[in-house]
Amino acid sequence: MQKMSAFNQNNQPLEIEIIRYFKVNDKKYLIFTLEEKDEQGYIKVYVSKILGLNGTLAAYDIIDETEWASVKDLIKKIIKANREGGALEIEDLSLERLNNIKINGQQVFKLIGNLIELLGSNISAKADDAEDMLPPAPKEEQISNEATSIVGTVSSEPERKEESSKDIVESVTTDSSSEYQKLYKDLFDRYQELLEENTKLKTKLDSLKAIINGE
Repeated sequence: MQKMSAFNQNNQPLEIEIIRYFKVNDKKYLIFTLEEKDEQGYIKVYVSKILGLNGTLAAYDIIDETEWASVKDLIKKIIKANREGGALEIEDLSLERLNNIKINGQQVFKLIGNLIELLGSNISAKADDAEDMLPPAPKEEQISNEATSIVGTVSSEPERKEESSKDIVESVTTDSSSEYQKLYKDLFDRYQELLEENTKLKTKLDSLKAIINGE
Protein backbone atom coordinates (compact mmCIF):
# COMPACT_ATOMS: atom_id res chain seq x y z
CA MET A 1 0.00 0.00 0.00
CA GLN A 2 1.13 3.55 -0.70
CA LYS A 3 0.68 6.71 1.39
CA MET A 4 -0.56 9.81 -0.40
CA SER A 5 -1.46 13.42 0.39
CA ALA A 6 -5.12 14.45 0.15
CA PHE A 7 -7.53 17.13 1.39
CA ASN A 8 -10.96 16.92 3.03
CA GLN A 9 -13.96 19.10 2.22
CA ASN A 10 -12.61 21.84 4.46
CA ASN A 11 -9.30 21.77 2.56
CA GLN A 12 -7.51 20.34 5.58
CA PRO A 13 -4.54 18.12 4.64
CA LEU A 14 -4.73 14.36 5.14
CA GLU A 15 -2.35 11.49 4.68
CA ILE A 16 -4.24 8.50 3.35
CA GLU A 17 -3.01 4.99 2.64
CA ILE A 18 -4.18 3.68 -0.71
CA ILE A 19 -5.43 0.10 -0.73
CA ARG A 20 -6.63 0.00 -4.32
CA TYR A 21 -7.61 2.36 -7.18
CA PHE A 22 -9.41 0.68 -10.04
CA LYS A 23 -11.94 0.90 -12.84
CA VAL A 24 -14.88 -1.39 -13.52
CA ASN A 25 -17.65 -0.83 -16.09
CA ASP A 26 -16.13 2.59 -16.88
CA LYS A 27 -16.47 3.70 -13.23
CA LYS A 28 -13.50 4.48 -11.00
CA TYR A 29 -13.25 3.71 -7.30
CA LEU A 30 -10.66 4.47 -4.64
CA ILE A 31 -10.27 2.32 -1.52
CA PHE A 32 -8.13 3.80 1.24
CA THR A 33 -7.60 3.86 4.99
CA LEU A 34 -6.39 6.19 7.73
CA GLU A 35 -5.17 3.17 9.71
CA GLU A 36 -7.91 3.64 12.32
CA LYS A 37 -8.53 0.54 14.43
CA ASP A 38 -11.45 -0.23 16.73
CA GLU A 39 -11.16 -2.03 20.05
CA GLN A 40 -11.54 -5.41 18.31
CA GLY A 41 -8.67 -4.76 15.91
CA TYR A 42 -10.78 -4.10 12.81
CA ILE A 43 -9.55 -1.34 10.51
CA LYS A 44 -11.84 1.30 9.02
CA VAL A 45 -11.73 1.36 5.24
CA TYR A 46 -13.13 4.12 3.03
CA VAL A 47 -14.47 3.80 -0.52
CA SER A 48 -15.00 6.79 -2.81
CA LYS A 49 -16.16 7.11 -6.38
CA ILE A 50 -13.64 9.05 -8.45
CA LEU A 51 -15.10 11.58 -10.85
CA GLY A 52 -13.48 14.28 -12.91
CA LEU A 53 -14.26 17.54 -14.63
CA ASN A 54 -11.89 19.29 -17.03
CA GLY A 55 -9.15 16.83 -16.18
CA THR A 56 -9.32 17.32 -12.38
CA LEU A 57 -10.23 14.33 -10.23
CA ALA A 58 -12.07 14.35 -6.89
CA ALA A 59 -13.52 11.70 -4.59
CA TYR A 60 -17.26 11.49 -3.85
CA ASP A 61 -19.55 9.22 -1.88
CA ILE A 62 -21.48 6.50 -3.71
CA ILE A 63 -25.02 7.80 -3.41
CA ASP A 64 -26.90 5.17 -5.39
CA GLU A 65 -27.72 2.22 -3.14
CA THR A 66 -27.66 -0.27 -6.01
CA GLU A 67 -24.20 0.89 -7.06
CA TRP A 68 -22.93 0.69 -3.46
CA ALA A 69 -24.28 -2.85 -3.16
CA SER A 70 -22.41 -3.75 -6.37
CA VAL A 71 -19.17 -2.24 -5.04
CA LYS A 72 -19.45 -4.21 -1.78
CA ASP A 73 -20.01 -7.38 -3.76
CA LEU A 74 -17.01 -6.54 -5.95
CA ILE A 75 -14.81 -6.05 -2.87
CA LYS A 76 -15.78 -9.53 -1.70
CA LYS A 77 -14.93 -10.94 -5.13
CA ILE A 78 -11.51 -9.23 -5.16
CA ILE A 79 -10.64 -10.66 -1.75
CA LYS A 80 -11.89 -14.13 -2.73
CA ALA A 81 -10.03 -14.08 -6.07
CA ASN A 82 -6.75 -13.02 -4.43
CA ARG A 83 -7.15 -15.64 -1.74
CA GLU A 84 -7.80 -18.42 -4.27
CA GLY A 85 -5.54 -17.16 -7.07
CA GLY A 86 -8.42 -16.39 -9.41
CA ALA A 87 -8.76 -13.70 -12.06
CA LEU A 88 -9.87 -10.18 -11.07
CA GLU A 89 -12.81 -8.45 -12.75
CA ILE A 90 -11.27 -4.97 -12.46
CA GLU A 91 -8.67 -2.77 -14.12
CA ASP A 92 -6.17 -1.31 -11.66
CA LEU A 93 -5.15 2.29 -12.34
CA SER A 94 -2.00 4.31 -11.71
CA LEU A 95 -2.03 6.61 -8.68
CA GLU A 96 -0.23 9.49 -10.41
CA ARG A 97 -3.32 11.65 -10.86
CA LEU A 98 -4.57 11.11 -7.29
CA ASN A 99 -1.89 13.03 -5.41
CA ASN A 100 -3.47 15.87 -3.38
CA ILE A 101 -6.94 14.70 -4.37
CA LYS A 102 -9.89 16.32 -2.60
CA ILE A 103 -12.14 13.88 -0.76
CA ASN A 104 -15.71 15.15 -0.86
CA GLY A 105 -17.36 11.96 0.39
CA GLN A 106 -16.95 8.26 1.09
CA GLN A 107 -18.59 5.07 2.26
CA VAL A 108 -17.15 3.23 5.26
CA PHE A 109 -16.74 -0.40 6.27
CA LYS A 110 -14.38 -2.46 8.44
CA LEU A 111 -11.99 -5.27 7.63
CA ILE A 112 -9.51 -7.34 9.56
CA GLY A 113 -5.86 -6.75 8.62
CA ASN A 114 -5.29 -9.90 6.55
CA LEU A 115 -8.35 -9.14 4.40
CA ILE A 116 -7.04 -5.63 3.71
CA GLU A 117 -3.80 -7.18 2.51
CA LEU A 118 -5.77 -9.47 0.17
CA LEU A 119 -7.88 -6.54 -1.05
CA GLY A 120 -4.75 -4.55 -1.90
CA SER A 121 -2.65 -7.33 -3.44
CA ASN A 122 -2.10 -8.52 -7.00
CA ILE A 123 -2.17 -5.00 -8.47
CA SER A 124 -1.12 -4.40 -12.07
CA ALA A 125 -1.80 -0.70 -12.63
CA LYS A 126 -2.38 0.94 -15.99
CA ALA A 127 -2.26 4.64 -16.79
CA ASP A 128 -5.34 6.54 -15.67
CA ASP A 129 -7.07 8.20 -18.61
CA ALA A 130 -8.22 11.80 -18.37
CA GLU A 131 -11.80 11.62 -19.57
CA ASP A 132 -14.25 14.01 -17.92
CA MET A 133 -17.14 12.66 -15.88
CA LEU A 134 -19.98 14.56 -14.27
CA PRO A 135 -19.63 14.93 -10.49
CA PRO A 136 -22.69 14.29 -8.32
CA ALA A 137 -24.94 17.14 -7.24
CA PRO A 138 -23.75 18.86 -4.03
CA LYS A 139 -25.39 18.02 -0.72
CA GLU A 140 -27.45 20.63 1.06
CA GLU A 141 -26.32 19.46 4.49
CA GLN A 142 -23.55 17.28 5.82
CA ILE A 143 -23.13 16.24 9.45
CA SER A 144 -19.79 14.96 10.68
CA ASN A 145 -19.46 11.83 12.76
CA GLU A 146 -16.49 11.68 15.14
CA ALA A 147 -15.30 8.44 13.55
CA THR A 148 -15.59 9.70 9.97
CA SER A 149 -15.07 13.44 10.35
CA ILE A 150 -12.41 13.50 7.64
CA VAL A 151 -15.00 14.38 5.01
CA GLY A 152 -18.12 15.19 7.00
CA THR A 153 -20.51 12.46 5.91
CA VAL A 154 -22.95 10.71 8.23
CA SER A 155 -22.21 7.12 9.10
CA SER A 156 -23.42 4.49 11.52
CA GLU A 157 -21.15 1.52 12.08
CA PRO A 158 -22.49 -1.54 13.93
CA GLU A 159 -19.93 -3.56 15.86
CA ARG A 160 -18.67 -6.63 14.02
CA LYS A 161 -18.81 -9.75 16.19
CA GLU A 162 -17.20 -12.28 13.90
CA GLU A 163 -15.76 -12.74 10.44
CA SER A 164 -17.70 -14.77 7.90
CA SER A 165 -17.24 -15.37 4.20
CA LYS A 166 -20.61 -13.89 3.34
CA ASP A 167 -20.14 -10.86 5.59
CA ILE A 168 -16.70 -9.57 4.64
CA VAL A 169 -17.88 -5.98 4.37
CA GLU A 170 -19.64 -3.98 7.08
CA SER A 171 -22.00 -1.65 5.28
CA VAL A 172 -22.39 1.89 6.47
CA THR A 173 -25.41 3.87 5.41
CA THR A 174 -25.09 7.47 4.34
CA ASP A 175 -27.57 10.18 3.44
CA SER A 176 -29.95 8.11 1.30
CA SER A 177 -33.45 9.19 2.31
CA SER A 178 -36.09 9.39 -0.38
CA GLU A 179 -36.15 13.17 -0.04
CA TYR A 180 -32.44 13.42 -0.67
CA GLN A 181 -32.62 10.99 -3.60
CA LYS A 182 -35.34 13.13 -5.21
CA LEU A 183 -33.32 16.31 -4.67
CA TYR A 184 -30.25 14.69 -6.20
CA LYS A 185 -32.21 13.49 -9.25
CA ASP A 186 -33.78 16.92 -9.81
CA LEU A 187 -30.43 18.71 -9.54
CA PHE A 188 -28.63 16.16 -11.69
CA ASP A 189 -31.33 16.38 -14.42
CA ARG A 190 -31.07 20.16 -14.38
CA TYR A 191 -27.27 19.92 -14.57
CA GLN A 192 -27.54 17.77 -17.68
CA GLU A 193 -30.00 20.20 -19.27
CA LEU A 194 -27.66 23.13 -18.67
CA LEU A 195 -24.74 21.14 -20.03
CA GLU A 196 -26.65 20.38 -23.23
CA GLU A 197 -27.68 24.04 -23.59
CA ASN A 198 -24.07 25.11 -23.10
CA THR A 199 -22.90 22.68 -25.81
CA LYS A 200 -25.49 24.03 -28.28
CA LEU A 201 -24.53 27.64 -27.55
CA LYS A 202 -20.84 26.85 -28.01
CA THR A 203 -21.57 25.24 -31.37
CA LYS A 204 -23.49 28.34 -32.50
CA LEU A 205 -20.70 30.61 -31.27
CA ASP A 206 -18.10 28.64 -33.19
CA SER A 207 -20.23 28.88 -36.33
CA LEU A 208 -20.56 32.66 -35.99
CA LYS A 209 -16.81 33.03 -35.45
CA ALA A 210 -16.17 31.03 -38.61
CA ILE A 211 -18.50 33.29 -40.61
CA ILE A 212 -16.93 36.47 -39.22
CA ASN A 213 -13.43 35.20 -39.96
CA GLY A 214 -14.46 34.15 -43.48
CA GLU A 215 -13.67 30.50 -42.85
